[in-house]
Amino acid sequence: MRQAIGLSAGLLALTHSFPGQATADDVQSALADTAAPQTQTVDPDTQVTLARPELENWRASRSHLCLMFGEQADSPVEQQISQLIDRMAQSPLADRLFTSLEDTTATLCSTRARQLPAQNSALYSGHTKAAILRLGADAGEVVFSGLHELRHAWQDQNGLLSPVFDEETLQDHLGLVYMVEADATAYAVAAAWQLREAGDPAAWNYAMEDPDYQPVAQVFEAAMGQAQSQGLEPEAAMRQSMRWGYTAWFQASRASVVYAHNLWDDLRQMPSSADTPSPRFATVLRGLGQLPGTPSRASYLGRAEMDMAIDRSRELIPINRPAPAQTEGDAQPAAEAVPEQRRELAR
Repeated sequence: MRQAIGLSAGLLALTHSFPGQATADDVQSALADTAAPQTQTVDPDTQVTLARPELENWRASRSHLCLMFGEQADSPVEQQISQLIDRMAQSPLADRLFTSLEDTTATLCSTRARQLPAQNSALYSGHTKAAILRLGADAGEVVFSGLHELRHAWQDQNGLLSPVFDEETLQDHLGLVYMVEADATAYAVAAAWQLREAGDPAAWNYAMEDPDYQPVAQVFEAAMGQAQSQGLEPEAAMRQSMRWGYTAWFQASRASVVYAHNLWDDLRQMPSSADTPSPRFATVLRGLGQLPGTPSRASYLGRAEMDMAIDRSRELIPINRPAPAQTEGDAQPAAEAVPEQRRELAR
């Protein structure tokens, strides 16, 4: 079972780590804040039910470093996270998504709760149901990363990540990862555009300066301009522009190539997929493109967008590829370890 999603300094990458100790990057400035606050309020992070007791213990022991949706902040780090959520919620897309995450197990944490690999700027863990952000990074990067990772949290809470993590054949697993990452990127770009329109351009500027997100942002902005000139209703304009942004993730961004490269250590352990794509693609498609809180529950994605992910994964790594040569020292992971290490999506 594989469970984690995130951002790596401009590159999307699947990470392979288990919920760990307090993070290294903030330690020098964090000692005073990492002490649990003296309060009589029961923190909801201590009450969640997860797959295993050790995951629940991880959440409980770091409850003052994480904030659930609808929770009142009562520690310095929680207050910092609350301010970030309020900032992101100036986007109507984000505000409605955050509302949908209330009364769920989703939480947003500082890297003081979880160490991230140096190359990753953010991560979503399907183990702990936690999005992890480097709150001390550039403001635009933090906001954009938060929008991206919390879309993954929404995907997970709606049952859309389990089919991705559970797929054990190479091309189909990669294609399913492509679907949820392209959706999270299109969503983050759309919300960043709304923030710019509301007077906060930081996340949009970050996307326009990043080589992986710039093509998606440029296509989205052009599509919004065209939709508005055609007089489309706001929701219709947003859905149409997000669909074009999702398409640009495959056609103009290098992200799909980066993913195939970064995931190769996991992918090379998998058997090749069958010629007929997994039914998990249709399962994910049914809910993936929905926008919480909008009048229509219809997806902005269709069969053509699903086929992009299927075709791209098979184009980069053909079906029945020759098995890569195994060099001396390439350890074969234990059968139980590989699934556990893959339930995280990182950028």
